[in-house]
Amino acid sequence: MLYSGLGGGLMTKPDSEPLSARLAREFEECQRHVTGTESELKRIGAALVELGNKLQADPSSISPERMSVEKDIAVLWLLLPEYIEALKERDEKKAELERAGSQAG
Repeated sequence: MLYSGLGGGLMTKPDSEPLSARLAREFEECQRHVTGTESELKRIGAALVELGNKLQADPSSISPERMSVEKDIAVLWLLLPEYIEALKERDEKKAELERAGSQAG
């Protein structure tokens, strides 16, 4: 808790943080979420490309063990909507940050 000189009351940390700083922090959090989700989707994509290449080159070289492919496919269907939502949240936060910057200046 921090002391507020304005009303003499106590403020919590989020209340004491300037709007632009809070929005910048939230935007960075959104961006990290997008980047992390995107990295995992790219990893899954690379694994599927590798599988496709093996299927085209020499199907007999593919291991009958399918667990990792099945897991990647399951994760893919969970991550795609999460990624789309994370992009939307990031873009909304960016717009908020830009509006706050234009109002401050």
